[in-house]
Amino acid sequence: MDRKGFLYYTAPWLHFLFLAGLTLCCIFVFSALSIMAVPFLFDMSFTELMESMGNISGENIEVLKFMQVTQSVGMFVIPPLIYFRLAGLRGKDYLTSKKERLPLFLLLALALGFVSAPMIELSYQLNQLMDLPPFLDGLEAWMRESEDTMEELTKVLLTMNGWTDFAVNMLMIAVIPAIGEELMFRGALQGIFSRWFGNVHWAIFITAILFSFIHMQFFGFLPRFLLGLLFGYLFYWSGNIWVPIATHFLNNGMIVLLNFLFQQKISNFDPGQEQDFSGLQYLFSAVLTLALLAGFYSLARKNAEHKLNEQ
Repeated sequence: MDRKGFLYYTAPWLHFLFLAGLTLCCIFVFSALSIMAVPFLFDMSFTELMESMGNISGENIEVLKFMQVTQSVGMFVIPPLIYFRLAGLRGKDYLTSKKERLPLFLLLALALGFVSAPMIELSYQLNQLMDLPPFLDGLEAWMRESEDTMEELTKVLLTMNGWTDFAVNMLMIAVIPAIGEELMFRGALQGIFSRWFGNVHWAIFITAILFSFIHMQFFGFLPRFLLGLLFGYLFYWSGNIWVPIATHFLNNGMIVLLNFLFQQKISNFDPGQEQDFSGLQYLFSAVLTLALLAGFYSLARKNAEHKLNEQ
């Protein structure tokens, strides 16, 4: 029995259009469902909800978190799962085809997440220096406004008064984005672009651009783009989606954890402050990052050669 989906034999560009349309439909459906559910789950009428939609404050933080979780699931988790099914792509073959040496791949990937942090921070500081030409002043003003809005929303969502808030934030900021965004970008889009352009490196590059752009924080575009490249190559080399998922979870989860420890006065380290590393620390981070990338690539090649010898 042929279990291939109806998209299996279609061109990659049709896969892209279908996934884009499916994602828009899921965003609409899940946004509508979350709006309809709010009056039943929270002490807030439909009219009050509509009036508070543009108001980012701690007063309606539970509602904001509920809608954030619901819309994240609708935007990143559900669409790729439906797409995989309709495209005839089985997860065990397409997303986790290589399980050999997975623990070592995971260990190297998590180490990469740690040692590359200073370099990612440096890229963020460089991105903040972006200054568009005068004729693009209107665009820059819009980008600044979008950046400020997202930063304000992030600060509100990261406010935690106890362990329950911490658990909710780990789910909302670390677990769901790590799984959903990796399924969408590395699992679905990277595969589509790879078949479309016939070049996996272009696929990783374009996917990383889309990954960074979707966050609508343009003065943090460069660090997210670099993270997108890292996640893309981790998936390509390891052949297992759990490797970039784990690294993505580490990156987001550390933000939640450090903010929680600071807010609870367990730690004096303020993650909201811009971190200044010395030139030697940046150099050390760069060397370690390149060394771990080389080790990861070498392990991936040995893994591939081992599989060929077994066939």
